[in-house]
Amino acid sequence: MKYYQIALPINVTKLYIYKSEEDIMPGSRVLVSFNNTFHTGIVWQETKEIDEKIKYKAILEIIDDKPKISEELLQLALWISKYYHCSLGQSLSAMLPSAFNIQLQRKVKLADNRTLNFEDETAKKVVKELNDEWQDIPKLKEKLKIKPSVFNSALEELENSGIIEIQRVFDEKIKKKIANFIKLSQIEIVPKLTAKQSEAYD
Repeated sequence: MKYYQIALPINVTKLYIYKSEEDIMPGSRVLVSFNNTFHTGIVWQETKEIDEKIKYKAILEIIDDKPKISEELLQLALWISKYYHCSLGQSLSAMLPSAFNIQLQRKVKLADNRTLNFEDETAKKVVKELNDEWQDIPKLKEKLKIKPSVFNSALEELENSGIIEIQRVFDEKIKKKIANFIKLSQIEIVPKLTAKQSEAYD
């Protein structure tokens, strides 16, 4: 098992540690769960400083086969976080295109080999609504009218217990951006320009 420090786009300065059996390069995006909410995190580095008393969460999905963020950008994000006193994840999120943030579409169904042996009442409500067909998780959450954090926690517990299967589909949405351009007009007589204006004109 390998352990990685992950930068999350939240207002917490520390890096959180998640585990995975895979080799993941720094600068790669991963999907993790934090406070019952899913986040696109950036792998900062592998770490050997593990507390045996802590039960580390697993990385849910590795989004990138190769790092999307260069070492230079990682170091720039580190400088920004120190200079502006913000978290490393926030500085990375601010300096990267919106396409780097993953929108997650999820579906759920009962697992084939399931043992329905649990006491959590929310989990029981969830299982009661499921069958062997994939269902949209947002619609299921709306139908059950369960607090999102409680609902997500129940799903995580059920998935870890092998009672349900969750299908995750990534959707990278690129927002339109406005770019400003300068067009050089055709003029017969060029007025006297400053040094910087002359450099731009040439």
